[in-house]
Amino acid sequence: MVPAVKDAQDESKTTQQTVFGKLINDLTNRIVSKNPKFEEVKQQIGGLRKYLNKEADGDDSERLQEIKDLETTLSSMISENLPNTKVAIEIVTPELIDLFKDTIVNIDDSLPTSINAKGHGLQRALVFAYIRAYAKFIGETEKSQGKGPLYGNFILAIEEPELYWHPNGQRKMFSVLGEISNTDQVIICTHSNFFVNMHNYQNIAIVKRENDGPTRVCQYRGDIFDTEDPESRKRLKKSFDT
Repeated sequence: MVPAVKDAQDESKTTQQTVFGKLINDLTNRIVSKNPKFEEVKQQIGGLRKYLNKEADGDDSERLQEIKDLETTLSSMISENLPNTKVAIEIVTPELIDLFKDTIVNIDDSLPTSINAKGHGLQRALVFAYIRAYAKFIGETEKSQGKGPLYGNFILAIEEPELYWHPNGQRKMFSVLGEISNTDQVIICTHSNFFVNMHNYQNIAIVKRENDGPTRVCQYRGDIFDTEDPESRKRLKKSFDT
């Protein structure tokens, strides 16, 4: 979810709770996982676990003796007051992809600083740049491998994608969102006519709530330009989209 208005300092933080953080994590997941070295290092980290923790079947023959000695010492001490009480230490090893959770992004716009120090307009522009990079990546993946994204599909919801964009930028963003919608679901809420393409009216919905009644979604999926004459159909579309 990319909200229309958000605190400038929170918009661009790279934690997993923010839009920017989720975008970075998803994009790096898709890119890095294509490299065979990623799987190799992943297996190495998995092999490290047997030296730190017991196996699922309880085997700890390869576990570091220092950790086992610490467990024994702690168990002995706590049993002085609480008989038959044992201490078990489990060391949680990080997933390789977690390395990307604290990514720092710097922007040089004549003054090189972290994106956190930039204005809301530049921060939002970077968020959309990541969206465009995502669209480019999944498009290249489909062409080279003949299949969709490497990870599960997701829903991208954007409030007022036209904010901070001039008309040409809005058209470009609309095109990018269209590319993403080929593989993932995109939902936008907009006040800009550049994001309302009447030629694809089946994708447009009017959501409204009158008084205290229920929320209603109005959407027509039939053919409002039903005519056998191609020229008449073209004129109808042109008139309808003015």
